[in-house]
Parts: sequence; C-alpha cells; structure tokens
Amino acid sequence: MMEDLARYVIILAVFLGLSWTMRLIVLLDASRRVQRKNTEKKTGVMPGRATTEG
Repeated sequence: MMEDLARYVIILAVFLGLSWTMRLIVLLDASRRVQRKNTEKKTGVMPGRATTEG
C-alpha cells in the first residue's frame, strides 16, 4: 500500500512540475511579446516591416 502511495505522489509531483514549467514558458513568452509590442509603439516601427531607407 505504501508503494502505491509513493507511486501516486511521484506521478503527481512530475505532473505538477511539468504543468508549472509550461506555465512559466507561456508567461515568459507573453511578457516578451508585450515588451516587443510596446517598444515598437514607442519607436514607431510597424511590426514585421523592416525599412531599408536611410
């Protein structure tokens, strides 16, 4: 019975670790996107439009 409980706890810990890792990745990606968008607004650069005019 203790083996089953230990197995359950290990599976739960792995699942929680993976879910929190995914949350962190999504959070960091969203933060970078917002920061990039704000920088583009401040500089007046349209997203995805590189200018070669000097």
